[in-house]
Formats: sequence, C-alpha cells, structure tokens
Amino acid sequence: MKDCIMRLRGHPSLLVWCGSNEKFPQADIGQPLQNDLLPTLDGTRPWLPSSDENPPWRKEDILFWSGGPYQLVRLPEYFKLYAQDPKSISKNEIGLSSPPPINSVVRAIPDYDQPDSLSFPLNRTFGYHDATDNYYRNGDKIIRQDLGEPATLTDYLWMGDLYNSASYRAIYEAANKVRPRNSGTHIWKINAAWPSMMQQVFDWYLRPNAGYYSMRSACQPLHVQHSVDDQSVQVVSTLAEPSELRVSITLTDITGRLEYSEEYPVVMPADTTLKVCSLPDFVKDGHLHFLGLELVDSSGRSIDHVVTWVQGECQWQELLKVGLAEVEAKVISQRHEGNETIYEVEVINHSPVPAVQVWVEVLCGPQGNEILPSFWTDNALTLLPGEKRNVTVRFRTDILGQASAHLMVEGFNVHPREIKVANNEEVLLKLKVVNGNFNVVDNILKINVTSDGVDGQRYTTWPLEVRIDGQLIRTVRVAITKEKQETAFIPIGTLPPGEHRIEVGKYWFGFL
Repeated sequence: MKDCIMRLRGHPSLLVWCGSNEKFPQADIGQPLQNDLLPTLDGTRPWLPSSDENPPWRKEDILFWSGGPYQLVRLPEYFKLYAQDPKSISKNEIGLSSPPPINSVVRAIPDYDQPDSLSFPLNRTFGYHDATDNYYRNGDKIIRQDLGEPATLTDYLWMGDLYNSASYRAIYEAANKVRPRNSGTHIWKINAAWPSMMQQVFDWYLRPNAGYYSMRSACQPLHVQHSVDDQSVQVVSTLAEPSELRVSITLTDITGRLEYSEEYPVVMPADTTLKVCSLPDFVKDGHLHFLGLELVDSSGRSIDHVVTWVQGECQWQELLKVGLAEVEAKVISQRHEGNETIYEVEVINHSPVPAVQVWVEVLCGPQGNEILPSFWTDNALTLLPGEKRNVTVRFRTDILGQASAHLMVEGFNVHPREIKVANNEEVLLKLKVVNGNFNVVDNILKINVTSDGVDGQRYTTWPLEVRIDGQLIRTVRVAITKEKQETAFIPIGTLPPGEHRIEVGKYWFGFL
C-alpha cells in the first residue's frame, strides 16, 4: 500500500483514494490505510473506504450509493427515487437497457434476422449480448406494454431508443427538480465491453444513442424541463449569477393542431431550480400531446429548446399512430479545421405533424456506412410542424477517404431521405413490398419488403402506415437493403365479420 501511494500520489489527475470496489476492506488492512498511511504519505485527497458501503471503522459516512436501478423503470419512478430515496442523495451508479440501432446490430449478430418465437423479434444469440439478463427483461416488458408489440426487429430497436432517450432525460431532470438534495449522479455505464443491448450511451461502433443527447440537454447550465410526476415545468440554473429569462410552452396534438401556447417571464436566481407552472389539466386526458419548451435570454436569444411528449401514465401507444413526416436536411456551411471536417446542417420538418426522433447521419457514399465517430451538437430531434433546427457535426476527414459525403435523415415516423453533400442531389431511395398475407388464426399480417432503389451497405429505416378500411391502425418500421428482405409480422387484432381492405402505405393492399 505504501509503494502504491508513493507511486501514484504525484499524478495531478488523481482525485480520490478508494479502498475497495463494492465491498470494504477487512479492518486490519483498511484501518492502517485510512488512519496512518494516507495521512502520512498524502493527506491532500479524500479517502473512501468503499465505492458504496460504510464499514463500522470508517471516520465519516461516504453518503453515496451504487445499487441502480440498472434496468429501465417507468419515468415517474425516477422522480420518486430522487425525491424520497435516501440512496439517491448521491448516486454513483444508475443505468438501463440501451439497444443499439439496426446498423450496429447487423454487424455484431450474424443471425439477427432469425427470431425466436418465444422472444420475437430477438433470438438466443441476443442473449450473449445481454438481452436475457433480468435487467434487460424489465425494459422489454415496459416497451411492449406501454408502447406496443413490435412488428420487426427494426421496430423494436426504434422503440427501445425512444425509451432510452426519455429515461436518461428523466434521470437527470428528476435530480434537477430536487436540487440540491442530489449532489451528483454517475451513470452505469458509458459503453459496454463488447456489443451489447444494455447500459451504454454509445455502442461498440462508437454510435451514440438518443440517451446521449437527452442527457446532454438535461445537464445544461440553463435548462427548461418537464416533470412527468406532477406535470410541472421548471427552469434549472447551475450558474453563479442570476438571469432574466422567458419560457415559452406549446402543446400540440398528434395531428399537429396547436392546443395551448403560453409565455412566462422568469427572474432566475443563481444556482436554483424554480417551478414556472403546471401544464393544463387536459394533458391528463389519456391522449398523446407533444410538448415544446423554449428558454430565451434577455436579448431574445434561444438558449435551450426541448420537444418531448406527454400521455397518461407515460404509456405512449398513440406514438404508433402519428402520421408520416417529411423532413429535409442540408449542409448550409462547411469548413476544415486541422484533420477534421465540420458541417452546419439545417433540419426542417415540412409536415403538418410532429417528426419524432429524427436522426441525421453523414455517410460514406450513397447508402454507405455512417461515419463514426461523428460529433453532433444535437441529434435524435423531435420537431414540431414547420420547425427548423440547426446542428453541427465534426468528423475526421480521412474516414471519408475517396468516398463522397452523403447526408442521411431517418426517424420514428420520418420518410428516409439522402442527399449528396457536394451538390444537394437527392439519392433515389425506394421500398418494394414483395408479398403479403394474413393469418386469420393469429390475426397477423405478414409482409416481406426490400429495397428497389440505390444499392449500398447500410440498412435504411422506413415507417409504414397500416390501414384497415381507410383507418390508420398503426405504423411499423422496417429496415432494408437491395440484397436483403425484412419480414414484418403486424398484429391486427380481431376484425368484425365481412370483407376488409388492408393497406400498407402506398406499397401493398389486400382484402380479407
């Protein structure tokens, strides 16, 4: 112990001495280290007997805990934990299931497209990547109960990313709400030791998930947020100086109709969380509402912008019925700094409906692999009708090699679009339904889809509207390439007697 202290004590990055991880050392080791060696040989840094426990011989309580939860829980539970749980006063481990996107899954799991009937759309190989873990199963249950049964693996992964985004946001906004009760929160973990479905904010291939961006949003020094436990809105400041601000609040239904709009002036004290208002009672009506929050400073500059959604008990079944959105993304400026390329990208929702979880990516050539790592100022955007956002991305120029840079836009309900950056020329993307049939016994519509457009390496996501007799039942997501089909198993439910027309987007229809 003496040798270790003398070897390490000169490092300026050494913050704290810790006796043991998750357990504390036996007394005949821990006490001399605590009482004699460290005070004599260093004495400049805090000492923790353990990462999460208090031994009886400690000098003082450490007052922080591990213990998770390590699985996805319903969003109000995070607000309850941070408001009431004594072990959430300082939390050094908390995490949840975090499925990667389809283009990472196909690289890591060769038989990804051979689902097991007991765990559709997953299979046993996913178990080697942590999808049979008890922590994972809890999140799987919540996704199916609160959002809906997936029709494809792609559908499932997008659903998981929605919860990933909302949950990481809720963790930090729940801590914000009760400041200064919580002195800090560390997530478990930043990334996994190999391709995994659990506890990561960027995956094995260095692709961030939506939780990465929602966490960054929640941790800004000036932030406006919504609390799902009591439907209130707060402004959070971690600055040392007071601020004069204005909060704008809008509520929009799933058709894009504006339901509510209000502004509040806020005189914000330093280092404070301040309640601004409560949302109107109609948000508790059981329907889905999109919530837009914007924080503007005294000069009129927007300093924080959040769009999320609200539905009773945080069960979002109506997300499957939001209409399809047309989103445009284009590079409006570009430059080089050293060995990096930097794009400023304008993203516009041209649709009358909200565009949910819009992802923008830079590709190596038409339908090529995404450039990774790439560093975006924001992504996984939800855009209200007509809304425009500007984001910036930087990446190493040499990753592009001799390929042309292409900009790709996808989303939960977004028609995919790809453009060549050099001339804003749009790449032809086309989906083809190969065939379809209906299983009357199980009330399942089965369709096979593939790409009929430009060939490439990536799997591109298409949202498909499923209608019966002209009525939208739900949307499903499929991911296709020119060489590969995806099969969707779409639960329809029991239909009344008689003939019925089934339509899958503009691509296929049949009669029952």
